Amino acid sequence: MVDRGNERIEHLNPDAREKKALLDISISGAAFVHPRELKNDTKLVVKIKEHTLNAVVVYAQGRAEGYRIGVKFQNVPFAVQKDLKEFVDEFSKGVPLFCEIIEEHKST
Repeated sequence: MVDRGNERIEHLNPDAREKKALLDISISGAAFVHPRELKNDTKLVVKIKEHTLNAVVVYAQGRAEGYRIGVKFQNVPFAVQKDLKEFVDEFSKGVPLFCEIIEEHKST
């Protein structure tokens, strides 16, 4: 597992039927369930709530219902970092968050 250096909130048992549910989130990255494996260093554009974020895959772990994909956010504007802190706080209180992949650029 990658050390993110920021507070991370994790839900160990999210609804496995919801493939877009976040498993964990911090202001520097997140993890979610995805139906297929994504290779390390794959660049993504993801959407969490109203924000689209550039991210890079840092790990993919097989699970019974697909893959746990860990991503690190890249070049996050300060204003969005503030919102991410609020998302972490909401998530810590049990509010589910979802992550949708908008774009995928395979690593070379």
